[in-house]
Amino acid sequence: MAANQLPSSPPDVKFCCQRPMEAQTKLVKRKLPLGGWLLSYLGVFRFKPSISYRAYILILTFLCYTSYHMSRKPFSVVANVLAPDCNKLPNASCGGEGDSNLDLREVNPYDYVDGWPPFNTSHCKTIIGAIDYSWLFTYAVFLVLSGLIADRVNLRYFLTVGMIGSGIFVSLLGVAYYANVHHLAYFIFVQIFVGIFESTGWPGVVAVMGNWFGKKNRGLLMGVWNSHTSVGNILGTAVPSIWARKGKPWGWSFLVPGLVMIVMGIVIFLFLIVDPAHVGLPPPKHHLESASREEEDRGGGGEGEERYNSNGIESLEMKDRTHTAKKDGKSEDEGDDATTDNEANGNNETSDLISRSHEKKQSLKSFFNRKGNAISLLGALKIPGVIEFALALFFAKLVAYTFLFWLPYYVAFHPIDGSCVGNQKADLLATLYDVGGIIGGITTGALSDVINARAISCVIMMYLAVPTLFLYRYVSHVSLGATITLILLSGLFINGPYALITTAVSNDLGTHESLRENQKAKATVGAIIDGMGSLGAAFGPLVTGFVSDYFGWDSAFIVLMVACFLSSLMLSRLLSKEIASLYRSAKSFIQKKFYHRHTLN
Repeated sequence: MAANQLPSSPPDVKFCCQRPMEAQTKLVKRKLPLGGWLLSYLGVFRFKPSISYRAYILILTFLCYTSYHMSRKPFSVVANVLAPDCNKLPNASCGGEGDSNLDLREVNPYDYVDGWPPFNTSHCKTIIGAIDYSWLFTYAVFLVLSGLIADRVNLRYFLTVGMIGSGIFVSLLGVAYYANVHHLAYFIFVQIFVGIFESTGWPGVVAVMGNWFGKKNRGLLMGVWNSHTSVGNILGTAVPSIWARKGKPWGWSFLVPGLVMIVMGIVIFLFLIVDPAHVGLPPPKHHLESASREEEDRGGGGEGEERYNSNGIESLEMKDRTHTAKKDGKSEDEGDDATTDNEANGNNETSDLISRSHEKKQSLKSFFNRKGNAISLLGALKIPGVIEFALALFFAKLVAYTFLFWLPYYVAFHPIDGSCVGNQKADLLATLYDVGGIIGGITTGALSDVINARAISCVIMMYLAVPTLFLYRYVSHVSLGATITLILLSGLFINGPYALITTAVSNDLGTHESLRENQKAKATVGAIIDGMGSLGAAFGPLVTGFVSDYFGWDSAFIVLMVACFLSSLMLSRLLSKEIASLYRSAKSFIQKKFYHRHTLN
């Protein structure tokens, strides 16, 4: 056969053996976006493709979700401009607290001349809470639906549509300034659609990360990667605050994040590589375990990683050997034995052929279950640990998002060391909560990797959050240093478990051992867990606005502390299992050490 002539069967294996790079290039051209195809020609992606591509995906998805969070923050920043006279209410310390003769029911809702109708009324906090709730509730409801869709469509298209749609509707909030819109229904309507489109973000990026990264050091890696939420919150505070001042065009506080989202959506469309197979790289470890077990069951033997060379491309020799085994129904080493057996006993040959045929059918069924069908909602709920972590995240995210939306307002209108810091300084102090969140996400993730116990790590942090919230309410006003320290600690202890559950835990459960025949569960599981958390996020700011309005901030902080305790309580079953596992591991380690020393003596 000529070197350039393609054989009739099997064309894929022989073609790869003769011209591997051209075959791989054809695969890349079919599967990769334009930008990803161009990147494949850069030297760094050819020298160490496995490391380079994974670092590239880590950075790209980080920027992607940073943009999502950046676009969620502006409304809480601009709220101080939309309703600047909320400090005249009886429970606002800066500007009006202490006026015991002021009755909320006697305040004329149209007395406030500053601000932007319909927000500048006596019920401004309740109205702002309702606006936040319209986004959060919609986001939570559509998050589960987005997860189910994300496991069934091309993730690059899915994220592109979500980001561009989000950017358009976030920009429409800024258009209200220039169009002189004062209807509450307009803001609620736009926020609903912002929530719908932004629900695409988390299931999409979690599924992409699950495609590229395995379980090794997942807690630490995801803790570092999840800092995109805090970075997005910081940018979403710092950038809008440039225009969120009296006399400034606050419309740009929404237009700029909206334009960033649209640009990033185009970048994702052009440059996102959804799966490592699209560039000829092996899957991460949780896929390889499944592949190697199936290979061993078929008699192929060997570890999954041995099928790939140093660059991560599947070994041509292994491909050829695997194909030969499939074609002949047995390996070369088995050939002589099989011939002897056939001569001695024909019944054994028939039995072996039936067995191999059954294994081939089971392998084919396994292949289509894993590659073709996404998991159902009920199937995802049956995965051990999904319900517990989802409920824990409900209360954890309730606290986290209450701080996210209300902390700038709380700091602005409560005195520190006897004086008020003002809106701009309050926004800057509020960003320290996100700085603490970055540290907390990394710390909690690293701790969970070291002790190999996700539930224990979450419970430790949430229990520490309770006294921290108590101290913040009753001690932070003493000095600026106390305020800074307690805001940082609040971010560390609250955002740490929140980050771990939404990232490492979601990917652990989305690639659970019970799903070895179905790897299309990451987005669905992540959406269920984060969807339940987002219901808590929707509930938190609304309740905080109502409770602080009618019962005061002391009561609001009690609600937050109880929520932290309940979050830990939801993990009680998993906590006991992990403690028992750690005890058995420690006991086994001690026994081995004692036996080793006894043997030496």
